[in-house]
Amino acid sequence: VRNRKIASAMQTLQAMHLTELSSGQQAARRRVLDHNTRSLPRHFKLTTHHARTAMNYYDHTKDTLHVTKSIALVLQWPFIHAAEAFLAGLYRCWKEQGPVSLESHIYQLLYEVTVPGPGRSLEFLCYPDCLTLLQRPSAIEELPLCDYSLREMFSLLGVDCVLQLFTCLLLENQILLCSSEYQRLMLVSECMTCLLFPFSWPHVYVPILPASLHHFLDAPVPFIMGLHSRENRINIPSEANLCYVDLDSRMIQLPEELPSFPHRTELTAELA
Repeated sequence: VRNRKIASAMQTLQAMHLTELSSGQQAARRRVLDHNTRSLPRHFKLTTHHARTAMNYYDHTKDTLHVTKSIALVLQWPFIHAAEAFLAGLYRCWKEQGPVSLESHIYQLLYEVTVPGPGRSLEFLCYPDCLTLLQRPSAIEELPLCDYSLREMFSLLGVDCVLQLFTCLLLENQILLCSSEYQRLMLVSECMTCLLFPFSWPHVYVPILPASLHHFLDAPVPFIMGLHSRENRINIPSEANLCYVDLDSRMIQLPEELPSFPHRTELTAELA
C-alpha cells in the first residue's frame, strides 16, 4: 500500500482495536486472555500488560503495509491445463518483472484470445516461452473435452470403487460426493461424466454444491452433487437410490439392490 493516508488509518484502527481489547471490562479481559489478535504476530499473546507494546508493532512511518490479492479465472469450458499455465505465467511475470506488464497479459487473454469452435484448436502465448493449446472436440465425432486426469481419479478411488460408482451412474442413481478438497470433487465428477461417452448425463449436475443450497439434496430426481466436508454439518438423506462416496477415505455407500457390473472381475483385472 503506497497511500500514506491509508497506512496511517490502518495504524489508527489497530490502536483502537487494541484499546478495546485491553479495556478494564471483565468480559474484555477474559477475551484478551483467551485469544490472539489477527493483526499481531502469532507469537504475541495480548494482555493488558503488553497493550502499549503491541501498538508499536506497526508504524506507518517505517513499516510497509501489504494487502493480499488474488486473480481467479472463470471459464465456460473446463480448460484446466490452459488456465493453470496462464496463472503460472502471471506469477512468473510478477516475480521476474519482465518488459511486459501483468495488466498486458490479462488484457491479451480477455480481448485477444478467443475460444475455438467445435473441432478446432487455438495456440496462444501465455508467457514469452510458454505456448498453450486450447482444443475443443466436435459435438459428435470426437471424445468429450476432459482436461482432468483419469489416472488420478483411479489412483484416488481405486478400480473397485470407480466401477461401483460408474454402475450407479449408468443406472441414473443419485450420486453424492464428499471431500475436504474442491479439486477432488471436480476431478471425480468430470471424469465420471466423460466416461459415459457416447452417452451424456442429462440430469442435475452440481459438482460443488454451495452451503446455501444443501436443501437441494432432497430433490426426488437423479443428480450428481459434491459437498465440501469442511462446511457446516448437514444431514445426508437416506434414500434407497443414493450413492454416497467419501473421496478422502474411499468409503462408498451403495444404493439398495445394486446389480453387479457385467464381467466385473475380468474388467477389474484389466484396469488394475
